[in-house]
Amino acid sequence: FREAFERGEDPLADVTDASDINSVCGVLKLYLRELREPVFSVQYFDQFMDLAQLESKHEFVLKVRDLVQSWPRSIFVVMRYIFAFLNHLSDYSDENMMDPYNLAICFGPTLVPIPTDRDQVQFQNLVNELIKNFI
Repeated sequence: FREAFERGEDPLADVTDASDINSVCGVLKLYLRELREPVFSVQYFDQFMDLAQLESKHEFVLKVRDLVQSWPRSIFVVMRYIFAFLNHLSDYSDENMMDPYNLAICFGPTLVPIPTDRDQVQFQNLVNELIKNFI
């Protein structure tokens, strides 16, 4: 899948076995994991952790909107597509068991890596909450 994607081909064009769809998420996670810099820059980590602790969804949306305006357009576009895709997957959680929280567990460590000088256990739940809220 990855090699076909990198050649500009559609790796799913001839897919007849629905189980191959699981490979798509695997390729996406692998691609995101292998980027030199994470899609969400480490410079935003503390702001993200503050966002993850907000109890009000309305306040979360307002603060995210302010933060997103500071991102480069390319990052904004990529994140919009990634989260639209993850949201779409979660729409079928009755069938695929991937609700927003489960997707956050899978994609959170790749999208928002915890800096090595931080307590991984302490921050992982916050990262999961942040990604769930984005989805």
